[in-house]
Amino acid sequence: MIPANGSEQIIVLAIPEGKPWSYETNYTYKAAPTKEELIRQKKRIKQEFLSSLKVNESTLVVFYGEGCPRSTYTKEMLERKKMPFTYLDASSNEYYSKVMFELIRQKEPNVERVQYPVIMVDNQLEYDIENLRWYLKELIAARK
Repeated sequence: MIPANGSEQIIVLAIPEGKPWSYETNYTYKAAPTKEELIRQKKRIKQEFLSSLKVNESTLVVFYGEGCPRSTYTKEMLERKKMPFTYLDASSNEYYSKVMFELIRQKEPNVERVQYPVIMVDNQLEYDIENLRWYLKELIAARK
């Protein structure tokens, strides 16, 4: 990689005296964003996804899987405690699934599968929650 405004000698041409010659060159350029630019880009992408879902960072969002008992339990618990939340079916809605995985991959790029529900609240994304009952009790207590 050659830094911006830098130069590097790549080839030296030797032209035989009195012989016809031609010169042709080719190079590629791929800009690499800085760490700060990557952070800003990820934040912008996240904001675009959230606005497309018509939610903000403080909204409690539950991505669920159709027929998932853990998702049903989460929904019933939040409704029983009168917690406002947005409930999105990521198992049958391709767009919600894509958004969910894009948000997860900002944190962990190699994630291929998750356990439902995936819960997003206060700019935090939780997935593969082992003790869902405990997690929900703590979440509800923190939001009251």
